[in-house]
Amino acid sequence: MADVMGMGHGGDGAGDQPPCGGGFCPGNHQQDLVPRKKTRGKAKNLKLDAELRRTGRPLTLPIDTECTFHPVGKPCDYFTREVGIYMWRNIPLDRSGWKNVDQFEKTSLDVHLKAKFDLAQVEKDIHASKIKGGIQQVIQKRFSDRKHYAKLEFLKGGGYADIEGARNKVPEDMTRENWHKAIRHFLTPEHIKRSLANAACRGKQRYANRGGSSSYASTSFKESLQRLEVFHKTHTDKDGNFSSSVAEEDYRRLVLEYEALSQRSCEEGGSSSQPGDLAIFENVLGSRRGHTRGIGPKPCSSTSRVVSGEESQTPQFSKALFQSWFQNPDFRNELQNFLSSSYPTKFGSEDVDGEEADDGSDDDMDMI
Repeated sequence: MADVMGMGHGGDGAGDQPPCGGGFCPGNHQQDLVPRKKTRGKAKNLKLDAELRRTGRPLTLPIDTECTFHPVGKPCDYFTREVGIYMWRNIPLDRSGWKNVDQFEKTSLDVHLKAKFDLAQVEKDIHASKIKGGIQQVIQKRFSDRKHYAKLEFLKGGGYADIEGARNKVPEDMTRENWHKAIRHFLTPEHIKRSLANAACRGKQRYANRGGSSSYASTSFKESLQRLEVFHKTHTDKDGNFSSSVAEEDYRRLVLEYEALSQRSCEEGGSSSQPGDLAIFENVLGSRRGHTRGIGPKPCSSTSRVVSGEESQTPQFSKALFQSWFQNPDFRNELQNFLSSSYPTKFGSEDVDGEEADDGSDDDMDMI
């Protein structure tokens, strides 16, 4: 019997103290039945990471070149999420807008995004200035969204009634320093006044886009829908019922406008040019502060860098600069190769076997 472990013993029969008196307390296995409280983990962009591993190169952003010149599609979702994550972790949300953020912070975001998205291709596009303006609009809105989310965290943590309590409740993934900067900004009279004005503006909104975080343009691109179809989809429920009578009336007016234009085109034999979606929506629904209802932000141009907004520097050419180039043997060789390939009869290409071109060559005659 000496080898038998006593009731309520610690576990090895060698004199360990029992976990609790009397030996009748619940075991650890009962504690496992109580689910752990879930906490919000660090934000990740797993789909973007997977796509980068699959392609092995930065992602190209599809662009809506018909109306908004904003990024669209899944790559746009990855882009906006990556911007939001970076801002939340690294950029103080203590400015009234993105344009007032320190240039160093903007440049840091620029460098971060260029490692994951092919922003250089934007500079080569014929619509480069409008696309850069569209991307900057997306970033500006993301900054505003992150700041709004931080404001909600502030109010949830105690808000204006318990400022010190809110200061101690640092949101997940944000540094304490940046959190305290954000709270100081929320306490400024300028921010409070602006918040009240924004709340009043939101109260005047005719109806909301039910498409979630996806813009009208992005929904059109993802699902291959026409702009009128997108308007219907984003203002109705799963059964096709409109979210408001105002949205339903606006949709009816749009349908009538498209039908009238189609009828007119048929009567004129399809020869007359028809206005685009942007013009139709603006004519029927109107616009407000650079935003066309049912379409999205109006295009804006930018000559600055894609993300940071820093003005691009135009290279200054001078005689001294050219002289320095000609002192470089590599430059002279490249120039000679270029001239030989472009003008073989004048700059000693092998095609003429070292002979000088005749002054009355066919090339010269073709130019007469």
